[in-house]
Amino acid sequence: DGASIGTVYHEVPGVNGRHIFLTNGAERFRVETTGIKSSGHIAGSYSLLGPNSTSMPFGSVTVVQLPVSAPLTLTSSVPAAGTICFLIIETQGTNSRTVNFNPSHFFVAGVVNTGAVAGKTFTLTFISNGNRLIETGRAGPAG
Repeated sequence: DGASIGTVYHEVPGVNGRHIFLTNGAERFRVETTGIKSSGHIAGSYSLLGPNSTSMPFGSVTVVQLPVSAPLTLTSSVPAAGTICFLIIETQGTNSRTVNFNPSHFFVAGVVNTGAVAGKTFTLTFISNGNRLIETGRAGPAG
C-alpha cells in the first residue's frame, strides 16, 4: 500500500471512536480507538524447525512447523501480549508420540498425542499474555 513505517495508511470512523491503522514494521500493525489498543503480528513469519526441536521461537516468529518423531517437551520464548501464534506439529514415523508443553511457557488443554500415522498435522493456536502462550484452539489430525 506504499505506507512507510509509522505512518497512517487507513483511518475510518468507528462506533466508539476512530480506528487508525499504522504500519509498524513489515508484519505488525497497531489499531487505536477509544477503549481498544492492540499491537501484534498480523501475518505469520514462518519457521520450519529441525525434527524434534524443543525450543519454539515464538518471540521472533508467529508460525512454527515442527516435525515430530520422538516424545518431546516444548519450551518457548514468549512474544508481546496480544500476539497470536500457530504451532503446526507434523508427524513422522509410524509410532505415536506425545508432545508436552512446559507450563512456564504454555497454558494448554493437554498433551498432543500424534497417533501412529506419518504425515499428519496438528495445528495449535495460542495468544500471548506477555508471560505465557495460552492455547485458544487445536485442530487435527489432518492430512
